[in-house]
Amino acid sequence: RHKDLIPWDYDVDLGIYLDDIPNCDIIQSLDSGSIVDENGYVWEKAIEGDFYRVQYSESNHLHVDLWPFYSKNGVMTKDTWTGHKQDIEFPEHFLKPLVPMQFAGITAYAPNNH
Repeated sequence: RHKDLIPWDYDVDLGIYLDDIPNCDIIQSLDSGSIVDENGYVWEKAIEGDFYRVQYSESNHLHVDLWPFYSKNGVMTKDTWTGHKQDIEFPEHFLKPLVPMQFAGITAYAPNNH
């Protein structure tokens, strides 16, 4: 809705398919603690639930939370819920196809809401 980071927030939440986690070596190697990749990003398994966090750097804690979702009877769901009103299940068909949108100066792909 803002096409950028929300001014009063410090993170971006992204959903990923649970089945895609094996395709990311860094996420697969996160049991506890954190890993700093070759670009200086800090990857960690969140302590607040079953999701992952990627921080901009060790000193800059702006971050992306990666929430693993899976399809159950055509509905995208996950195992950890925060209780926030926007933290809800949604139809899997929202993801097929994804639609391009402008975000923070780049073209990103987002749910289609159809």
